[in-house]
Amino acid sequence: MSAFVLGAAVSCDMDIDEMKEVDSDAGTELKLSVSPAETPIVLNERDSEETGLSLTWTTGSNYGTGNAIEYSVELDKADGNWESAYSESLGRRTYACDFTVEELNEILADNFGAVPGQAEDYKARVIASVYGHPEMEQSSEVRFTATTYSPVPATLYIIGDCTEGGWDASLASAMTRISGGVFTFEATMEAGQKFRFITTLGSEWPAYIKAEGGETSLRYAETAPEDVSDIDFAIAETSRYTITVNLLDLTVTYDDMLDEPLYMIGSSTPGGWDLNSRTEMTAGGRGRYTWSGTLVAASDGFKFITGNDWWPGYVKANDDPSDMGLTYYASDPGGNLDRKFSITETAEYRIEVDLLALTVSLEKTGDVEVPDEPVPFEALWLIGGASAAGWSLDDAAANDAVKMTSSSDDPYTFTWTGNLKSGELKLSCDLQRDFKGKWYMPESNGKEFGAGTETIILVDSSSDATDNKWMVTAGNYTITINQISETMTVVQN
Repeated sequence: MSAFVLGAAVSCDMDIDEMKEVDSDAGTELKLSVSPAETPIVLNERDSEETGLSLTWTTGSNYGTGNAIEYSVELDKADGNWESAYSESLGRRTYACDFTVEELNEILADNFGAVPGQAEDYKARVIASVYGHPEMEQSSEVRFTATTYSPVPATLYIIGDCTEGGWDASLASAMTRISGGVFTFEATMEAGQKFRFITTLGSEWPAYIKAEGGETSLRYAETAPEDVSDIDFAIAETSRYTITVNLLDLTVTYDDMLDEPLYMIGSSTPGGWDLNSRTEMTAGGRGRYTWSGTLVAASDGFKFITGNDWWPGYVKANDDPSDMGLTYYASDPGGNLDRKFSITETAEYRIEVDLLALTVSLEKTGDVEVPDEPVPFEALWLIGGASAAGWSLDDAAANDAVKMTSSSDDPYTFTWTGNLKSGELKLSCDLQRDFKGKWYMPESNGKEFGAGTETIILVDSSSDATDNKWMVTAGNYTITINQISETMTVVQN
């Protein structure tokens, strides 16, 4: 059987000066150690994400050449000659290699035909290669015994009344693999709807069907059983569920998602995009939620989340402005699917959410007085010890690298990306040379500058002695200032 090779190959055309890198530690004998030291290693799929085998080694020697040492790890049967070994290239200055239980089980099965449940002997070695001197190659070897397992399917699908594809196996819905043998699926399910689980898209069998234990117990069926009258799972009560299937325990659990809290988040909401200030809705039972208050006009108005994280969440179902449908995602769907509901007018609203129907209703209940918009600033400038301009307003005026700009489409939103040093920072709105102009500052002096959205204050230093500054830790940042909402959003890149 051919070896399974991972890792990037080192180019033979690599610059010699790049490779001649003195390693002050590269003067010791190469010695490989293995953990766990006790054998046999018994692999268990329940521990699939845990470390199954850990290899560590000393640096080896470059024999005073000053040339770099590159390392690779190989695994083979105990009686093998390394010709069909599993090999992984690790590059330079790497002194350890770990394999998870799942990775090791797959390597031993795919490369050496390991028999599940049977202890078998293997060996591992590390090879240290001195660049330009193949005659200086060193290796160190250890032996270990491992017992592998027969893994449960790596994919699982659901078919039935509650899925878009119904009972058509070719249109089965893929479940999300959480770990080895554990899968989840979210859906609105009506009382009496039936379903089962299949392992291969397009084929009804093999399948996991209902066992004698009832709606929470599974059994594996390679082919259709003679009696198919009671093999499907059924939902007792209409709700929205997260179904978790554990193929190792042969169990099914149902978590009612309608019992979860629901929050609004977005530019239109009182808390903006700050997760810690998310707006909680009032639960009315069975997936119905309400909220009343002021929403600010914004194209990225709001969406819904279930906790202090961006996902799981409910977003606008499509781009049709008149459609108020919802779509649920357990994790970030990527692309342009993270849609928000827009608010075209700042006003008082009542929002009603029905998670069973996956709908939102939005009713304007009153007007609010909106203050006149201020004259947009021409630009903003980063001033202070953290800025490339330091405390010199003249240097800031001559250095576009510290200038925050807006666009003609949105003259009230200013952005900047770049490197900041450790030190103090505030934002000048006009570069008035006597420092008596207008400044954006934090709400308190010495506030830590970091990722997130916060309220900022506009201070006219000609009449106000407030002189708050942020304390910055050196790094690369993207800063966004909204003059209307007087907020600052920071992303550390």
